[in-house]
Amino acid sequence: MSTNIPIQAIGDGVWVHTSDREMTTSTIVALDNTSCMLIDPAITPSDLDVIADFVEERGLRVTLGWSTHAHWDHVLWSQRFGAEVPRFAVRANVDTCQAELTELHEYISEQCPGHDVDLCGLLTTWSDTEPLWAANCQVIEHRAHAPGHAALWITDRQILVAGDMVSDIEIPTLDLDQPDPLSDYLAALDLYAQLLDQVVTFIPGHGRPGDQGELDRRITLDRSYLDDIAIGTPTSDDRILAQWLKEHHERQAAWAKEQR
Repeated sequence: MSTNIPIQAIGDGVWVHTSDREMTTSTIVALDNTSCMLIDPAITPSDLDVIADFVEERGLRVTLGWSTHAHWDHVLWSQRFGAEVPRFAVRANVDTCQAELTELHEYISEQCPGHDVDLCGLLTTWSDTEPLWAANCQVIEHRAHAPGHAALWITDRQILVAGDMVSDIEIPTLDLDQPDPLSDYLAALDLYAQLLDQVVTFIPGHGRPGDQGELDRRITLDRSYLDDIAIGTPTSDDRILAQWLKEHHERQAAWAKEQR
């Protein structure tokens, strides 16, 4: 799939890079005139070079990173961003990466050769005692999709960086290793819905950014899909296109059937 989408300005000092691979997004947030934060830089080494070039051309320096969750395509990094730059995540994300670091590095090398693998997955635990970018970001932690999933609500710019949820190209993908993944996902959607009257723009981890109305539509779409799964109704969700999504849908439907 080719997106042919250049790096987009979607807010005041906020840009989104969309990879040709699975429409994976990376978010760049200017913190001032000289520094910026990177959220989930992804997904190929050449994508990371494009992001690094973009940042340098604007006279910015990466001073912070954020990982929304512990899946391999959301914990990547590059020497060009700075090996010593702190990359924050909530504790469950950090713990997952630390526990699986060897396997994570091996998987990244297999799936996407050429990365600075030794820098990937090296995260620092954020706590609410930390000043978070001049208090202009709110961490929205939940258990949907992966342990330690934490979106960022950029309050002064009214932008939600949503992580791997509310996508226009992917169905909700549950973390079936958890005791109650369906309730976890619905609870996370409720958290996002609480921001609806404030959101100007949101950015999913895969797919196209959207406005307030589009966020509302996708939350409704995700809830409808989860309702279908829960009661065993064949879903009409047209986002189940890729083979891996078809397989994941089948696993989710089978899991839900066992719960009924």
